[in-house]
Amino acid sequence: VPPVQPGVALLAPDGTPADEPDPAPAPPVATTPPAAPEPAPEPAPSVATPSPAPAAPSPAAPMPAAAPDPEAPFRVSVGAFADPDNAARQAETFRTAGYPVFTGTQGNLTIVLVGPYPTEADAAAVAARIRAGGFGIDPVIYRFEPDVAAPAAPAAPAPAPAAPAPPAPSVEPAPTPTADPAPAARYLQVGAFASPESAQPLRDRLASLGYATSEVREDGMLKLLVGPFDEAGRSEARQRLAAQGIESFVR
Repeated sequence: VPPVQPGVALLAPDGTPADEPDPAPAPPVATTPPAAPEPAPEPAPSVATPSPAPAAPSPAAPMPAAAPDPEAPFRVSVGAFADPDNAARQAETFRTAGYPVFTGTQGNLTIVLVGPYPTEADAAAVAARIRAGGFGIDPVIYRFEPDVAAPAAPAAPAPAPAAPAPPAPSVEPAPTPTADPAPAARYLQVGAFASPESAQPLRDRLASLGYATSEVREDGMLKLLVGPFDEAGRSEARQRLAAQGIESFVR
């Protein structure tokens, strides 16, 4: 077939226009299907880490129980008041806080006491609890002892009667009068403490009142003493200490 010039019609042998040949089909174009996207990795399931349980608070040490015997020796003083109404308010404060409270009198003062306790260790534990309880006071431990007078020294035996000289009659000697012994000087105990540091505030206070102090160690406690005093001086000192809110007993 001769090449067809653009714009020129082809004629068949009989003179009629010949059909134009179909154009050659375009070569097929190979198409590559797009690659399927890789699936995203599934996230690993999260494992909840249990949080540690909070530590249980350590229970507070129980307060020592008061002795059923009202004559138990140890008690804790939490105040001495000239006005009984003030003493009653102080007692109610400690009673509301759960302390066994009772009151006593010393001269014209009302003493508010906690206890009593059978051992000094129990009283010291209660005093430490009060000191840390925000009451604003420094409690003092006392040991209750009745004020018993010192026993009198035995009277000197009367001399044996002289042997009679014959022939004179025997003569009974007159009994020798014995003088009453002078009372022994004694100390006043004004407190018992677990350490010298805890005793220092009371020692300083007594020094400001003109009292010289001494101390003894008994049953693991430091006991603060003032004196010695004779009977008259002892009575005067106890009244003066009580007026300052300091309880004392003779030992």
